[in-house]
Amino acid sequence: MESSPQHFSTTLNRLPDMQELVNDFVQEALSGLERTEPLVESLGDPDIGTIETNIRVLFRSFHSMKGVAGFLQFVQVQDLTHEAETLFDCIRETPKQQSEQMLGLIYEAFDCLRELIREIQQSAAGVPTQQDYHSPALSEKTRLLIERLRLAHGASSQNFVHDSATPHSADYSLELTYATVLKEHALALLTTIHSFGEAVPPSETVVPTVSSILAILNNPTFKNLLQDHDEARTLMQSASVFADMIVAGDLSLDAAVLITLHSQVDALVLSLEAVIGASDKISAPQGASPLSSNNEVIDQMRAEARFQHEAEIHLETEIHHETALEHQRNGASGAHGASATERSEIRVETSKLDRLFDLVGELVTMQTMAFNSPDIIGLPLPQFRKSAAMIGKITRQLQSVSMSMRMAPVEILFVKMRRVVREISGRVGKMVELQMNGADTEMDKNLIDLMFDALVHIIRNSIDHGIEFPHERKARGKSETGTIILSALYEGNDIVIAIRDDGGGLDRKRILQRASERGIAPQNTDALSDEEVWNFIFEPGFSTAEVVTDISGRGVGMDVVRQNIERLRGQIHVASRSGVGTTVTLRIPLTLASMDVMLIRVGSARYAIPLGSVRQSFRPRTGDITTTMDGLEVVRVREALYPILRLHEMFNQESDTTDVTGGILVIVESHTRKACIMVDEVLGQQQTVIKSLSQYIGTVSGLSGCMILSDGHIGLILDTEDLIRQAEERPRASLGAALAV
Repeated sequence: MESSPQHFSTTLNRLPDMQELVNDFVQEALSGLERTEPLVESLGDPDIGTIETNIRVLFRSFHSMKGVAGFLQFVQVQDLTHEAETLFDCIRETPKQQSEQMLGLIYEAFDCLRELIREIQQSAAGVPTQQDYHSPALSEKTRLLIERLRLAHGASSQNFVHDSATPHSADYSLELTYATVLKEHALALLTTIHSFGEAVPPSETVVPTVSSILAILNNPTFKNLLQDHDEARTLMQSASVFADMIVAGDLSLDAAVLITLHSQVDALVLSLEAVIGASDKISAPQGASPLSSNNEVIDQMRAEARFQHEAEIHLETEIHHETALEHQRNGASGAHGASATERSEIRVETSKLDRLFDLVGELVTMQTMAFNSPDIIGLPLPQFRKSAAMIGKITRQLQSVSMSMRMAPVEILFVKMRRVVREISGRVGKMVELQMNGADTEMDKNLIDLMFDALVHIIRNSIDHGIEFPHERKARGKSETGTIILSALYEGNDIVIAIRDDGGGLDRKRILQRASERGIAPQNTDALSDEEVWNFIFEPGFSTAEVVTDISGRGVGMDVVRQNIERLRGQIHVASRSGVGTTVTLRIPLTLASMDVMLIRVGSARYAIPLGSVRQSFRPRTGDITTTMDGLEVVRVREALYPILRLHEMFNQESDTTDVTGGILVIVESHTRKACIMVDEVLGQQQTVIKSLSQYIGTVSGLSGCMILSDGHIGLILDTEDLIRQAEERPRASLGAALAV
């Protein structure tokens, strides 16, 4: 079934009030794809139990997506999910270890669905898409993928035969009967929603159908059938409460409410299908259907449903309301109690969490300002001090909770690397295993999203340049299968992510040769430490590959990785041993919203230095200060020379002293480069909420942001990387100016 490039916009124009529903579908679909994609890798495991468990999750996720896509008339999403769902059903019937080709095909379905849904998202948001180019190409890509999926599940279906006379058919005939009637009513409900479009259907049209559904859900025989099936029983209770509230008039009869009920009933039918093990058998009876012998039961159930509706229309709304609440209390506590105790979630927009965190930061700042007001300093206020201490404690707890709401386990990031390892290793002909440690370690969700590309680049290099080919590893006494270990742990206010491989390690001679060819290595390379040599790989355009491939060799990647990590206020370090392997370590702050800083003063101005960049502060002696031949002012610290940067000169501030020995030097570091910042006073250390500079001010050299101090004044946060670069380049600039004169 084909759809034009304007299909999504046409659907939205026809149903303008469905905008929120479309947005919900997009968010749920993208979230579902992200949540279930890691399960695909397990289909290639030999453990049949794992395959059976995960294929059911995949099947239900795609089934739910297909149902909503069908209602919204997103035809290509519906067709693609249907074919993938059929393939999952074939795997579910005869679970076995899947081939690399099958896993690749399933991954392609995930990727294609993601593209289709993002196109829907752009159309729903009113963002112009390249419909003359992108949508036709994506439509053709989807069509071809659907054909390949049909071929795949057609081949898989030959491995088993559906037999309508199986024991399942006999054992679960009554469940099949109830499921069939429920499905009929759900279809009638969906037809009603379609027929009224954006209008609210009259109650006399909807309530009879909902009452019929409710009669089945409350049928004692049906309830008894579900006693041993926890999931189906839970879904039944949930749908019963919702239907009861609709019949009672506690919920409006708009499309969103009715679609929710339809989804609940559809999920219940799907759960029954899983119990019966015959998902293709619950359908409209055709020919020799296994349900044909149960027509009398079906007719009786329909009659019971009509009688139930006629009886219930005379009940008072208050009684229905109390019944619904009682169902909700009993159902939620009884059926959902166990799972709710383990984990209960609610979807919240990230922007709202960011706003909450900002407000909590403002609260902390205002609290500090109020409690340190000059108007109360020195006054004997013991009760006030006690209350202030309690408010401070609660505020800190509130800040901690608001920060934890932004956190997510790095497992979200790590599991995506399984696919990267499998695909890259397959393309280069190497055998690689991925191991993960500390996947439950949490960090800011925004950081997790930004870290994906960095990990992909590093793992790609580990496989292409580090891990040897199987015959080479065997010759060196290693296992033919290489290993990459992803690990995460906390260190202070940072999270440390390490990517370690057991490959051949970095080639020092080869790196120095390329660095010399590019003119970035000093003449005496023997004096360079290993860490200094490894840092050459972060230079733009640097590569030791002899042949350029679609995986690596162009020198684009590691320099971008370092830039992105530093943009996150993080650091990257490389350690390597020849023949043993390489470890790339990323040190990232737990959150971008706040950080620990050292407060300093220069004249009347106060600045903040990120504490992670501070190495030492001291008052220098006269004999330690010298000036190099090119005019660079340096200080000697334990036989090392560091350039000195005077902040009062850089920011045109009045300083207490211009004599370096009269001030304090703070040593700051950025990826092994160090410099000394001259300040008048070190005020202390504190955690602060970071605020960006306004668009009116723009980017200011040497500054990365600002903060609100306890007295309400503004403090500027220094960009240590930029300051070190300026300290190193200042003598060259002075020399250039002198030559120009």
